[in-house]
Amino acid sequence: MLPGPHNLMIMSVEVPVSRVTHEPADAQPRSRPKFEVRVALLSGNIGDDTYELNLTVPENEMAKILLVDDSKFATNSLKRICEKGGHEVVGLAQDGGQGVEMFDRLDPDVVILDYLMPVKDGETVLKEIMQSDPNAMVIMLSGVRNKALEQRLEEAGVKAFIRKPWTEDDILDLIEQVSGD
Repeated sequence: MLPGPHNLMIMSVEVPVSRVTHEPADAQPRSRPKFEVRVALLSGNIGDDTYELNLTVPENEMAKILLVDDSKFATNSLKRICEKGGHEVVGLAQDGGQGVEMFDRLDPDVVILDYLMPVKDGETVLKEIMQSDPNAMVIMLSGVRNKALEQRLEEAGVKAFIRKPWTEDDILDLIEQVSGD
């Protein structure tokens, strides 16, 4: 035991932040909060020496997302939804060729890929992405309901499908599902 006064103060603060920024105060969140900040402050003195320790646990990381769709309306809508969900959109590709190039350059966590596109279709892009990274998390957008096509895409490595028309919840739920958030 050291001589002198011993004072110790421990303080911990947790601040959850919902990913939805414009909801009524009484609304229930759709899912668990995406960000959590914990700050612990430890300070005290032993004898004539004063000690202080500040600890910060970083917030949970959100997915880095690449959007590949030839429709500007679709990419703008998806971008807005992803950002509202707290995710970072790292790239917007207007065709399959750009999509493959951007995937290799940007290293996204999740790719949202349209099936019908010029230059390279979604199936071709999916196969090229999976050759580059067999663990890639790709969500395929499609207006087509075709079991044989879906099975072929699953075999090629797609992790999930979003069928048009989709909702904001559809998009955010599948991003969470494939990224493991």
